[in-house]
Formats: sequence, C-alpha cells, structure tokens
Amino acid sequence: MAMISKYSIRFIFSCAGITVFSAWLCAAEENAPKTDQAREKDKEEVIRKIEDLLVPTSHLVQEGKEQPEMAPYLKIIPGADERSTVIYRCRNVKSKAILDALEGMVSTSGTVEESADQNMVVINDFSTRAEDFKSALMAMDVKNPQVLVEAKIVEVLVDEGMQRDVQVEYNKFDAKKGLTSTYGYSLSAPTQNPLPDQGSGFNFYPYSKGSAAGSLKDLNLFVKWLKTTRDAKVLSSPNLVVDLGTTASMVAGEDVPIIQTQVNGGTVTTSTLFKRIGVRLNVTPVLINEDSVKLIINPEVSSITRFESSTQNNIVVNNPVIAIRNINTELTAGDNEIILLGGLYSDGIIKSTRKTPVLGDMPGIIGDLFTALELSDVKKQLVFFMKINIIKKTGTKDGFVGYDINRSASDVLEMGELLYKDKNLFPVTNLRDNKAVKDSKEKENKDNQ
Repeated sequence: MAMISKYSIRFIFSCAGITVFSAWLCAAEENAPKTDQAREKDKEEVIRKIEDLLVPTSHLVQEGKEQPEMAPYLKIIPGADERSTVIYRCRNVKSKAILDALEGMVSTSGTVEESADQNMVVINDFSTRAEDFKSALMAMDVKNPQVLVEAKIVEVLVDEGMQRDVQVEYNKFDAKKGLTSTYGYSLSAPTQNPLPDQGSGFNFYPYSKGSAAGSLKDLNLFVKWLKTTRDAKVLSSPNLVVDLGTTASMVAGEDVPIIQTQVNGGTVTTSTLFKRIGVRLNVTPVLINEDSVKLIINPEVSSITRFESSTQNNIVVNNPVIAIRNINTELTAGDNEIILLGGLYSDGIIKSTRKTPVLGDMPGIIGDLFTALELSDVKKQLVFFMKINIIKKTGTKDGFVGYDINRSASDVLEMGELLYKDKNLFPVTNLRDNKAVKDSKEKENKDNQ
C-alpha cells in the first residue's frame, strides 16, 4: 500500500489589526493537482471507453479486392535414373514453414532445399512421387486467417486506502440445454464488501446455471474505482491486425540515450546508444480456428528509476538505470471475447505546489512562507484490456474491413423467430395459433396454385 506524505505551510501574520492569510492569496498554481471534479470526469471517460470496447461487436469480415488467383509457379523437371526435380514458389506462406512437412514425405534418397530469397522449395525424388508433392504443396500453401486485437491500456494511480474492484463477465444462454454459461474475472479488495453474487478474493471461472429465458447474449462489465482512487486515464488505444504466426507490436514511449566509450589504439571514442522505454504490447497468434484463437501476449512497461555515474577510460558518464516489468502468457480466447491483464506496478512521487503571486517567487525563506507544497508517494498500475476478433475473408470490388452482414442478418432472424414464438409477448392471441391467420394463408396458397 502506498504511503502519502504531505505538508503545507500556512502562516498567519497580524499587521495593524488585519490578519493576512497566505492561503487566501493562492490564486496562481504551479504544477497544481487535478480537482476532484476533473478526476471524476477523467475516470468516467476511462470507464466509458472500456465499456465501448467490451460491447459485443457484430461479426467482422475482411473484404479484399476481387483479384484473379495467381497461378502457382510449379515446375517438374525430369532427370536421370527415374528421378525428377519439383520447383515450387510459395504464394501465401513462407517456404521455411513447409520444409518440415516436405522432409517427412521424401524417400530416404530424396532431398528438400529452400531458396529463401525467392521463397521457393526444391524437391528431388523419384518421378512417381512428383504428383504427390504437387498435391501436398497446393494444400499447404493457403491464405492465413487474421486476428483484429482492439486494446485499451489504462493507467490507475493507487493512493493509500484505495480499493479496487474489477469484474468482467460474459453471459451466454443456451436454449437447447437450458443453461446460462458465465465466463469472467473478478477481484475484490481484502477489506471491501463484495457484490452479492461475487466471491471474495480472486475468482476465475466459467460456470453454468439454469435459466428460463431465450437465447440471449449479454456482456456486463463492472469496473469501479472507489472514491479513494486518485486518478485514471487511457494511455493508448491501439487496434492491431495480425497474421497467423507473426507478431504485432505497439510501443508508446521514448528513446533514452546511453553513452558508451571504447579505447582503440590509445584513442578513446564515445558512442551513443538509444534504449526505448515506455509501454510495449506484443501479440502473436499461434493457432486460429473458426471461433477461437491461441495467442502469446507480452505486455511490458519500462521506466527510468535513477541515474548512476561511472568512469570509463577516465571519462565520467551518467547512464540511466531502467526498471522493467512484463508479463508473458499464452492463452486461448474465443471470437469477440475479452482478455484482461494487470498487476504491473511502478512507484512515483507527485509534487504539487501552490504559491501566492509575486510573494511566492521571492528567494529563500520568504518565498517558502507563501508557498504550499504537497508530496504524494503513489503507485501506478497498468491494466490491459484486449478484445479479440477473428476476421473472415471474402471478396468485393472495393475492399474493406467491416461487418459480416449475412451473419448479422441471421442473428436478427433468429431473434425474430424467438419473439414470434414467445407466448409471454402474445398471451391472448398468439399468431401461430390464430385460426383466421391459418385459414387466410391456406386460401392464399390455393389461389396461387
């Protein structure tokens, strides 16, 4: 728990029967802290952005321009001793990605080579195996699916007495089985009264319970910063589209110079290297299925803690000491599901100064008499919210990434069918049981015949 140390100076002077309060003159502010109203507004904005992120989106598709499929470059060159050489240029994958599979197919006397610069594979084996290699190459060289990652990186300042309650919950009712499945994450502070349906401590679940409703999907997010929260803000909101097996990286920070010296033949040379610090998020899809994706996620936070002096070849240099905090995890998430990662803390001191105009700028103790200073020792926690969307590929003339209209329309029709059959909505005259409607439809069908 962070400790807060603060001190303010208020001097009361009496002169000619008039009491002068230095605090009354503090009209100008230097590094003034946010007001409670401004902090509440910032926190409300953070919660709104997170809620926007976690609202279930419609089915996404990646629309690519209609282009004729590029003809595969494949050559079969007959050789001596009933052997042939198969040369193939990969169109959608790297040649290195299919080498292992091809090496398992060749005979003991066959060979598989790679030309990385041209993205080609060269196979030499018996001529009778050429067609098998051709079929295998065409089957493995297919377009990779992609994933859209919508992220929010939130910084929360933690003061003494702050309590945190974070709950992310996704409910899905299965009408066929009559069960409501709940997936989520909840965290209660040790001294905090939990919600009625929330356990104390850390709970990660899914669980199922019975329900008597239709096939409904509902996403509920409860992110509460209590009144003791100092501040919260969104540092970055990147959207990353990444292919299978590749790494998408987002960096928000700065490059810090580091001085190095070298001695070569009695000559001292100095060089400057740059180290990037700040917030970094790396996302790598390992497996992408129809409705789920396996990801490697690596968020990292780095900052300068202090500077240390060192002597190199009689030259004194001051280099920064960098603190690094990171998480490296591999997990499986469903399409349109949310991932929450947190616990990356850093210490900091916030200095706030209020002073009287003119008098507070005077040097020495006189200026200090008209100055109020507040030092707060705080902890900063970074929380990463990520929503995963599997992108389906189709072809249009223009090309864009947008909503899958067909799947969205299918959901609407399914919901309409449920409402149509719901007797609770039509308790008196249910449309499906209305004899007049049935007779009218039968007559219409006969007339059409």
